[in-house]
Amino acid sequence: MGNLLAIPTLRLVSIDHALGIHAGRIAADYRLRGADALYVAVAAQLGVPLVSWDKEHLTRVSELITAFTPPSAD
Repeated sequence: MGNLLAIPTLRLVSIDHALGIHAGRIAADYRLRGADALYVAVAAQLGVPLVSWDKEHLTRVSELITAFTPPSAD
């Protein structure tokens, strides 16, 4: 865990009541599972793209956030 916390660009986000409510609305509106909706809610809150291999992220939330797959390591 120490190595992870040493990443200078790491940002930990607490799931407070407001974020939980927002994620719940996203889950209902976009037919996402709870954890997936949290990822989307955090990306929306921070104004950053979501990097994911999850097809639901890539296809269902394009009007809310930018989501893309990471580049191949080939």
